[in-house]
Amino acid sequence: MEKGTLPKNRKRWIDFLPDEVYNSLKQTDKDNLLHFQRLSKSRVQKELKLKKLKEEIKELRKSISDTNMKEEYYYLKVQFLHNVFGCRVDVVRGLRKPNSLKQVPSNKISYKRKTHNGKPLKPYYVWNGKVYSSSLEKPKSIYFQSEDKLKETISKLTGNDIKTITPDFIKKYLKKEYTDYVRDLMRKNGVEKFSSLSISFDKFIKWSENRNKKQGTSSTIQPTSNQNESKKRFKDHIKQITWIKDKDYYKTLTQEERKSFSPWLILKYLSHCYELLPILGEYTPKMSMLNPEQVYKVLIGIIPKGEYKFKVLNRKKKKGVVYSDVMIELLSKEYECSSETSKEYIDILYETGDYEKTREHLYRKYGKELS
Repeated sequence: MEKGTLPKNRKRWIDFLPDEVYNSLKQTDKDNLLHFQRLSKSRVQKELKLKKLKEEIKELRKSISDTNMKEEYYYLKVQFLHNVFGCRVDVVRGLRKPNSLKQVPSNKISYKRKTHNGKPLKPYYVWNGKVYSSSLEKPKSIYFQSEDKLKETISKLTGNDIKTITPDFIKKYLKKEYTDYVRDLMRKNGVEKFSSLSISFDKFIKWSENRNKKQGTSSTIQPTSNQNESKKRFKDHIKQITWIKDKDYYKTLTQEERKSFSPWLILKYLSHCYELLPILGEYTPKMSMLNPEQVYKVLIGIIPKGEYKFKVLNRKKKKGVVYSDVMIELLSKEYECSSETSKEYIDILYETGDYEKTREHLYRKYGKELS
């Protein structure tokens, strides 16, 4: 046996010492004995705990085995639903040339048309697609629109500037939104009925408009009558974060619109949804050092796409909103925004119930007397 090692299974035990023996020990021996007794007691307690944990693990494994058998039993009853609502949408951009060749049966002479209704004929891009699903016998074909018309449609549905809608944006939008549309039809109508349903682009537009109305946003396909109607506001930011999730959205905002994008106020508003509290509680402390654009990208990444209910005060039931000149001035200083944007902030603070608290904070910060 090597020096300094102990034989395996060696029992460590010291009999009870009479007082005269204990008192005759050196102080060093007394200290060593005390350490040994404490460690021995701790080891016994840990062994008992380990034994208990092993018994719990044994029971847990048995419970998992029983649960697994029950899970398998019920899965066999519903396994026909496996991937029933799964689908893939392929989108293709193609160049279409006008049908400019016309055959004349009498003499078989053909000629090329250069104009139609006085306008020159030119090639143009169109978008088509197909929906694939294991529940379909064959894929469904879709004709979307010509590219120019499609840009107008997407712009009115999303609120994005038409200049920012590129072919890459169109492709991503159609794949994502049409997949949601098709799955929604499958769930509502069932697989058998869906196979005979029309999924034309016009019906998709109506579906998108109805969905936007439910979210309380006005993005129906109607031309905007003036510039103010297309201005991005606070609720548009919330819609982008929870539903649309355009990663380039912040870049499309004007300087004035960016002033209405207050990370603090957006996080405060989102925290009034119980479903989002666990997510926000984990990530909010990490976003304190990020700029607004970075905060937006983090939020669209961590918040699942969906319709959320925010527990805010009902506008009809709450007391009248007071647009205090002093409060408008302080909010404008704090967020470097216009008076119009400050009024929008006041609306949101009233909705979330944080108006008085924010008012007190700003008054103290800027040396105003609270009345």
